[in-house]
Amino acid sequence: MATAYAPFRTQGPYMAAHDNYHDTDTPLPEINGFRLLRLISHGGMSSVFLGEQLALSREVAIKVMLPQALADEVSRRRFENEVRTIARLEHPNIVRIHELGRTREGLPYYTMPFLSRGHLGRRRFVDERGVTDEARVREIAHALLAALEYSHSRGVVHRDVKAENVLFDDAERPLLADFGIALRRGFGPRVTAAGLAVGSTAYMAPEQARGEDVDGRADLYSLGVVIWEMLTGGLPFQAADALSMAVMHAQDPIPKLPPALRHWQRFMNRALAKNPDQRFASTAEMRIAMDAVRPSRGFAMLSRFRGARSSDTQPVVPAVTADATNSETHATQAQRVDRRSSGTDAARAPAAPADAPTPRRRFRPAIAALVAAAAVAGAIALLGDDGRNDMFRAGTTSAPVVDAPADPTDAMLQPLPEAPLQGKLQLAREQLRQRKLTAPENGNAYSTTLEAWHIDSTDPQVTSLVGDVMNALSEELVRNVGEGNDTRALDYHRRASELARQTGNANSEAMQRLTARATQTLQARMENAVERYDRKAAERTAKLAAGLGLPGDVTARFAAQAKDIPQKGQPLPGDRLRGVLRDGERGPMAVARRPVTVADYRRFAEATRREPSLCRERASLLRVLAPKSWKSPGFSQSDGEAVVCVSMADAESFARWYGQQMGHRYRLPTAEESRQTSPEISGRDVSLWLRDCGNNCVQRLVGGNSWRSREAQRPLAANRGYDDVGFRLVRDL
Repeated sequence: MATAYAPFRTQGPYMAAHDNYHDTDTPLPEINGFRLLRLISHGGMSSVFLGEQLALSREVAIKVMLPQALADEVSRRRFENEVRTIARLEHPNIVRIHELGRTREGLPYYTMPFLSRGHLGRRRFVDERGVTDEARVREIAHALLAALEYSHSRGVVHRDVKAENVLFDDAERPLLADFGIALRRGFGPRVTAAGLAVGSTAYMAPEQARGEDVDGRADLYSLGVVIWEMLTGGLPFQAADALSMAVMHAQDPIPKLPPALRHWQRFMNRALAKNPDQRFASTAEMRIAMDAVRPSRGFAMLSRFRGARSSDTQPVVPAVTADATNSETHATQAQRVDRRSSGTDAARAPAAPADAPTPRRRFRPAIAALVAAAAVAGAIALLGDDGRNDMFRAGTTSAPVVDAPADPTDAMLQPLPEAPLQGKLQLAREQLRQRKLTAPENGNAYSTTLEAWHIDSTDPQVTSLVGDVMNALSEELVRNVGEGNDTRALDYHRRASELARQTGNANSEAMQRLTARATQTLQARMENAVERYDRKAAERTAKLAAGLGLPGDVTARFAAQAKDIPQKGQPLPGDRLRGVLRDGERGPMAVARRPVTVADYRRFAEATRREPSLCRERASLLRVLAPKSWKSPGFSQSDGEAVVCVSMADAESFARWYGQQMGHRYRLPTAEESRQTSPEISGRDVSLWLRDCGNNCVQRLVGGNSWRSREAQRPLAANRGYDDVGFRLVRDL
């Protein structure tokens, strides 16, 4: 896979600057909204171009995947899902992903900032004298550890940490790029045609080269190689081809560092351990160990003395360099430093003639003695730091003992082990059976299904599992919509949509069925709210429809229905009793302004054949001889006037009958409900029956002035009618 957007560099003993790779014969892809300027780099899986984002007039780097890298639509969608995962990484030392899309040829691409300062492979930290800028090395390593610590905490393993993937912004801040795109577990091609694991073998951990599952410790191994390269100017292992390089990482002992860097050896022995269990277990552990690395006192003294000598303008022949007691390690390292140096080296400068006059010639014996003393002191100090240190023992070339297979080449060429798909499938099925759809966190069918899909999205069992989980999420969504649990419904919809998006089923029949069922359930809920004139419930329903992403015409219709519902205090449209919307103890209600009329009661009496109740104001012989009734209350009435001479039982019986006729629930109002809405009475003033008991429940209250009484409220016997008392109804919504 191509690096973040680094040009090719040849493997050599040091990091060197190279011009940007540019092939003028390579056609530039066409991407809407971008103007591609030139090719920056090209690899086995992708090409990186410098382009301009037209809308923002800014330069960006555009990585375009090659057709052979993502040969089918499944792998392309899988790659795009992985890019979305990486794009969520927000850290100051991680290169951000701006945009994801497809070229006009259908190839996936993503854009990122163009960092013109180049990559780490073009930096050099060893000067002409062979002295390493360890402070800057530590600074860069700290930044990369911070980036890896952040990504590992979010379950993302980089898998391709190398110098070319470390870029620098204008503030010289190092940023880690190319976070495992198409290289995470279960994603994209992981083996080349020759059977080798994909990646940069010069930095690759042995277990990754063998095609085994890896974790964050593989990234720490690669970072260890990067730190070695910054310290020494070269890679720990040199090979002519990728397979040989991978074999050296897997079985060759860790090389010895130059004497001036020997204080890093312990750190490197652990960072580059062949067995992951013997490496640093975390970024924090690696950071602590790196901070503890300090040069020994002897080498610090020698370094200061050498620095002073190198600044001396007089041609002095150093006695130590000619000393026959120098170890073979010193000579070998001098050759390495000589090969790294780009300018003249003091060791190559011709010695001054023995008889050349010089003012300092008389001090040579003292200087030689001082250098020899410093060398001895350095050796003693190093031996004191670690009894196993053999740097000054002539001919000693011992290496740390490493547990490594005799020849891992065969293992590297074997097919990759199968991902643990069956375990994920069984776990997801069990979680589905227990209805653990979205909870607990990291232990639910939704999360486990996504993990199984990431392992192998083409497996038929995974496809079946995705469908079953989608159906279960749909059922829970519909149930919660119907029960009014809008928050839970939205969460189930979000999970179902995310599952569909990540698995390439955003426009599938399952999502269409989910949308249809949600629409149907919301329609029933809206109709119920309209019927009850519950404007708040209707507005919540319309809001939920928009949150569930229902089609625009559906959400618009719901919004209009909610708006048409009258607010509190407004009359119900089309209501025969002219009911006014109010809040009741049991929810919304409509209190009728118009009392029940003579015509209304006549239809009831004829339909039910109910006998008229006794109607009198007071006991008298005349009333016995000439009884009154609702038909003949003692005065003439039109059909539109309030019916009188009905008992409380008559009024309650009418309410039940009228409710059956209209399909609603009616009752008589309480005194409090009646006070909220004044009645509209035509003809004579009449009082109206109330549900409230009087002195006892044999009596009931009547409210309002009548043509016989000016009392606002009075108790009356409920078992008879009165020629100045009618009734009105309340409809429970």
